[in-house]
Amino acid sequence: FTPMSVTIFAFIVCAIYLVVGGISDMSKIFPFFLSVTIVILLVVYGLSLNMFQLNHLRPVLGLGLEPVSRALTVVSISFLGVELMMFLPKYVKNKEKLFKASAIGFGIPLFLYILTFAVVVGALTATEVMTMTWPTISLFQSFEIRGIFIERFESFLLVIWTIQFFTTFVVYTY
Repeated sequence: FTPMSVTIFAFIVCAIYLVVGGISDMSKIFPFFLSVTIVILLVVYGLSLNMFQLNHLRPVLGLGLEPVSRALTVVSISFLGVELMMFLPKYVKNKEKLFKASAIGFGIPLFLYILTFAVVVGALTATEVMTMTWPTISLFQSFEIRGIFIERFESFLLVIWTIQFFTTFVVYTY
């Protein structure tokens, strides 16, 4: 097994190499990571839809969408990366399209968070999700598709998680 210190050192060295390359290198590799993330998530969510039951969402949406939307305004700010907009506009060439690009940039993770929540709670139950430490990983562990090359899908989620952790580390280091 590789020692944890070697793994962390390689992670930090790769991140520093990307940071030294500047914002142009980051802007080339981050869309690739985003597309890989979206494809893997959508495929695995699509595979888990056979476990999805709309009745599992009723306890969450029992009072309608308004309580959920109120909670989203508080919670989503910490996940969207709004602080990036403090220094990224300096590097944008076409400032007229800045608002549209920012809205798309904030909309993609917001959509993925809402989709993740709906799929996880819809496949599992709300009370079950509240007791789990990692409900999304538990969802990916709860189903298997026999007869294909890969039967366990939580490894894909861990790959996505590592990639997103890396990109977050790079941005904050920058």
